[in-house]
Amino acid sequence: MNIKYYNKKLNLYIIINSDLLNSIKSNVKDYYPKEVGGVFVGYYNKNEAIITNFIIPNKIENSFCFFKRNVDNINKELKKIFIEENNIYIGEWHSHPNGDNMYSNIDFNTIKKIANDEDVKIENPLLLIVGFNNSDYFLRFYVYKNEELLEYEQV
Repeated sequence: MNIKYYNKKLNLYIIINSDLLNSIKSNVKDYYPKEVGGVFVGYYNKNEAIITNFIIPNKIENSFCFFKRNVDNINKELKKIFIEENNIYIGEWHSHPNGDNMYSNIDFNTIKKIANDEDVKIENPLLLIVGFNNSDYFLRFYVYKNEELLEYEQV
């Protein structure tokens, strides 16, 4: 079953399969109480970003309030996915153990850097923050646009 998120200001949707979201939640729980994250792949169709999968890096540095990924395997996987499935990098996700789903200054600066990176070639990356407290999940999607992170709501 697909789940939709909507940004009214931009008239943009995010579509993600519930099984994919459950897989992200499972990874968040497995790494708890440390942060974990990865990248989204998918494609755009008019005013929709369709998330088809995600990649978790094979090497990470993490703690209860920090997450840094090694991009080597991610870049290899992205090239393979682009060739085989014509899907592209469309954003990031990570967890906030024992925290909320609001982005931090570090999250904002990271996504801004990604949006301005000529090698990434995406102006408006998505961001998912998954707050988790060992039993409940709090998901919030954002899109980076015009120097802001704009929030989506589930519809």
